[in-house]
Amino acid sequence: MHDRTHEARRPRAPNGAPMLRVEGCVSGGGERSSSVVFHLPLPPLGGASMRAVHALERRAKKAYFAVLDAMRTGVVDASRCAQLRRLAGEVRARRSAGVVADTLDQLVAVMGGIAAAGVAGTPQFPELSEPLAALVIGVTSASAQALVPVSSEALGELLRWPLEWLRTRGLIAASDVEVHVAEG
Repeated sequence: MHDRTHEARRPRAPNGAPMLRVEGCVSGGGERSSSVVFHLPLPPLGGASMRAVHALERRAKKAYFAVLDAMRTGVVDASRCAQLRRLAGEVRARRSAGVVADTLDQLVAVMGGIAAAGVAGTPQFPELSEPLAALVIGVTSASAQALVPVSSEALGELLRWPLEWLRTRGLIAASDVEVHVAEG
């Protein structure tokens, strides 16, 4: 069995900012298998204690998907970047924003890092020959373990947007994908 691991460049984010570390396995049939490692920013509302208004949730999801699309292609949509900055400013103005504002600020930083001259046009994901069939997802920062929900229901909510994005972009199998959470 030949096993290769391809690790993508970690997106530029504020120092120490927690990221989801995703390790996926592509089974090439037969005896060839390779794994890939890449990082995703935390979703802004996943597992947050504040109850999001429907419109805020919809805007945050669009912003999150826009950042992941920019990471995948290396191209930043200026209008989406402006929308993300406005959303981050609006949320920051709320008294109960907390973690949501921090994760939106992280998304702004990631988008800015992709737009920077050194990274622009460079995808942050490895190229896949076929969708990933198995994933192990963990959080990169030990201090961020407090942000990761303990209950399976809350954890499912935290991973809902990243998994939906991976599925709709064809990066993971549409069904029968195994998802495991890395132990702290």
